[in-house]
Amino acid sequence: CEYTVLGDAVNLASRLEHQTRQVNRKVIISQSVRDVLPPEFQIEALGAQEIHGISTPVNVFALLSQMTK
Repeated sequence: CEYTVLGDAVNLASRLEHQTRQVNRKVIISQSVRDVLPPEFQIEALGAQEIHGISTPVNVFALLSQMTK
């Protein structure tokens, strides 16, 4: 068997991975991922970004680190 994933979320994740080069960050995430992160994660808002293949700008954040307790 072969498996694959499809859908808007997978497409966005792929596009964001390529966008890391444009914004010079190792990991960037969308608003929907940001919304479910626990507060110990440090993020930097990068603003709304035009993402190829997506009709509306996407709020993008750089994932900086996870704070230790």
